[in-house]
Amino acid sequence: MTITTNYNIGDVIYTVDTDTLKIINAPITRVSVGATQDMQLTVIYTIEIDGNFKCIEQSKCFASAEELMRHLSQK
Repeated sequence: MTITTNYNIGDVIYTVDTDTLKIINAPITRVSVGATQDMQLTVIYTIEIDGNFKCIEQSKCFASAEELMRHLSQK
């Protein structure tokens, strides 16, 4: 089995902080892969913001603020 991720450790990702609802960006410090009970794979990226670690699902990570804004405007 081969698991491919969209981003690597050290890549900077953009996402919406669920606490402040602001766009944040930070380099990835950890990549985790898990499986649900029905064997669906999920990729989680960990970033550090102000000394706090945040885990973010791959579907909520973007390569740029512009890409994130386009995604948000489509909803």
